Amino acid sequence: MRGTFGLGRIFKKGLAKDQKNEKNYKQKNNYLNIPEILELQKEKDKLDDEENKINDEIDVVENNNLKLKNEINDFETSKRQIKISALINDQKDLRSELKDELNKEDNTKNDKNINKIKNKIETLQKQIRINSKQKEKFIRNIVDSKESIEINNSKVEILNEKIKAIKLKIATVEKKISDEIEIQDIKNSKIRRRKVILSLLIPIGFFGMYFYGIGRNRFQVSSDVVVRKSGSSTQSGSSISTFLGLGNQGSLEDARFLKIYLESPQLLDELNNVFDFRRRYEKRNPDIFSGLKKNATKDDTYDFFKKQIQIILDEVSGSINIITFAFDSKTSLEFNNFLIAKSEEFVNKLNQNIYLRQIDFVEDQVDKNRERLSSDLDNLKKFQRNNLSLNLNQELIASSGLISSLENKLIDLKLGLAVLKRQFIDQAAPEILYQESRIDELKKQIKEERNLLVSPSGKNIGEKASNLSRLEANYQFSNDLYKSSLTASEKTKLDSKQQQRFMAKLSEPFLPENQWYYWRHKGFLTSVGILLVSYFLLKFFMGIADSHNY
Repeated sequence: MRGTFGLGRIFKKGLAKDQKNEKNYKQKNNYLNIPEILELQKEKDKLDDEENKINDEIDVVENNNLKLKNEINDFETSKRQIKISALINDQKDLRSELKDELNKEDNTKNDKNINKIKNKIETLQKQIRINSKQKEKFIRNIVDSKESIEINNSKVEILNEKIKAIKLKIATVEKKISDEIEIQDIKNSKIRRRKVILSLLIPIGFFGMYFYGIGRNRFQVSSDVVVRKSGSSTQSGSSISTFLGLGNQGSLEDARFLKIYLESPQLLDELNNVFDFRRRYEKRNPDIFSGLKKNATKDDTYDFFKKQIQIILDEVSGSINIITFAFDSKTSLEFNNFLIAKSEEFVNKLNQNIYLRQIDFVEDQVDKNRERLSSDLDNLKKFQRNNLSLNLNQELIASSGLISSLENKLIDLKLGLAVLKRQFIDQAAPEILYQESRIDELKKQIKEERNLLVSPSGKNIGEKASNLSRLEANYQFSNDLYKSSLTASEKTKLDSKQQQRFMAKLSEPFLPENQWYYWRHKGFLTSVGILLVSYFLLKFFMGIADSHNY
């Protein structure tokens, strides 16, 4: 306990005592009228008071130790602040300086300086003696404080020994109290056990009476159907998806849609046209729990409707297991047959609504693409007829060839001009001037031909060729689009036959002769399980609450 200054003992009294002893004390409250326990409790209280007094004495001693330790720290700080070594060093320096002054010759000595140094040395000696005495005083105080701390620690050890002895006595008394309480618990445990067993057997007996006596008979009818594609058996038999168990995905998706449809509210409305659902499933005495209330809302009726059917989809094979429940076998069979009929109707509507729309769509696209192709062809013919040309590319090549031949001739004339300029000294000779005029005329002719080739007022072959290329590209695109739409139309018609869905019955429903006992076993075991779990949870939480209280 040293160094904690009483805090450890405070926690020890506040926690250890409460946690170890209060449980027995709480239990003892139920047996306060027993004289033996009252005497033992009085003896324990006296020991607790004695222990608290000793703990208070220990706290006083340790608080005194805390003050002594603080004084020691103050003495140590003051002792470190006393500077003796620095004063001794200063004294040595002054003596060396005095020695140097005394060793000087008589004519150079300074008596005033010598006396001044001697006075400083005497002052330092007095200060050193004063500081030494103060330091010795602090050391004595520190030693005295440490001796006091040792004495206090010895007292604490003696008091701790007393506490140990008292705790042994307290433990002996608590053991006697626990033994007395245990004896009383043994006497009362049989009574408590009987109460618990009785409190569990009564509701279990009620559950058994309801589920195996009062509860109305229930009948179950089951059937299996599957939605398939007409071409799935031939097309997907050798595919990798079939090898991996993923074949016939389209039919599996349709089966999911069918499962949602069979649990939809509109199916409940159509079922009322076959038989009165509310009247067949209404509550009847003495079973007041099973069935539909007379004043049930539409939402309540729909929720009850979903509980009377089970649509189980096998994700691997795609088959659907349709299960119906009713309070009589005839209703259960009618209910199941109704769901099968609605399943067939749903699959037929699915084929008509989806695939006929696809065929209408592709045929409409074929008509639009045919009209577009005819329009583009008319535009192309009209352009060729207006420009009196079937192939502008050939005209463009011919015009380009003419310009090229003129440019070649221009090169020849320029070479001839260069030869004439070397032959004649006079550059204004008629032959040279004639040759230059021919070159100029030829350049003008080439320029006119070029302008005529691209000018809007001339042949304008470039723009016409661009328009012709655009019209031909439109025609080619429309032609390809028309061919593609024809192919898609034929493929859609073929796929609509191959992908057409049909529903097959794997197992037919039949009229059950025996009632369905599974709901009785399940309801009874579930109720008993909930009762037992609730009991143990309640016991668990009560134990937690008791542990927090302790």
